[in-house]
Amino acid sequence: MPSQGLNTKATLLGNKIWSRHVIYKTVFAAFTIAELLISLAILGVIAVFTIPKLVSLNEDRKRAAIVKEVASMVSGAYQSYRLKATPSASTSGLDLLPFLNYRSATPMVSYSGPLTGPGVFIDLHNGALINISGGGASGGSQPNAVSFGGTTAKDYLLIEVYPSGHYEGNPELNKVCFVLTYPGRLNTVPTYIQEQGGPDGLLSTVVGTPSGSYYPCLATDPAYIQNWQ
Repeated sequence: MPSQGLNTKATLLGNKIWSRHVIYKTVFAAFTIAELLISLAILGVIAVFTIPKLVSLNEDRKRAAIVKEVASMVSGAYQSYRLKATPSASTSGLDLLPFLNYRSATPMVSYSGPLTGPGVFIDLHNGALINISGGGASGGSQPNAVSFGGTTAKDYLLIEVYPSGHYEGNPELNKVCFVLTYPGRLNTVPTYIQEQGGPDGLLSTVVGTPSGSYYPCLATDPAYIQNWQ
């Protein structure tokens, strides 16, 4: 009788080992090399289409954050300036410099890059490059305008923002242009034009659509900042 018990235990142990062996073979024999290669190929295709979009989305968020910071900085600088002095028709970007967090400032006439024109180039600590020039309706449309040019609600400073920190070529699709009006309101150029019913002053000559000609400001905002206000 004891021998039968031992045989029974041996049989049960053998069955368990065999069952595990069968399960092991079933699980690990389910994927062939061809199937694994196909799976890797599918993952590769997904990565090709997904990773660039994620990188682009991250870059757009970075640009948007920089542009928002610049807008807040310029608006705050003008308000701080108004507490120290009374703005006039001759107030320019140079008057805002003491209230901006910047690394260097270079007058446009001394700038060694590919851009030319009035105003001052300001290299900010957040990595952006901006140019502040004049261009209001009271005479600011002159090519060498650097100030408000007048003291009405339609007199403004034009702020060109390069979030990458440098000129990226024509058309400059990532650049954002702002208008800072004499009363202190800040808007993107397309929004300002829409509110005014059309471009005026300097904007009548510097705003356009991407083409073979260089336009300092485009007629539409870059997609990454549309509807952010």
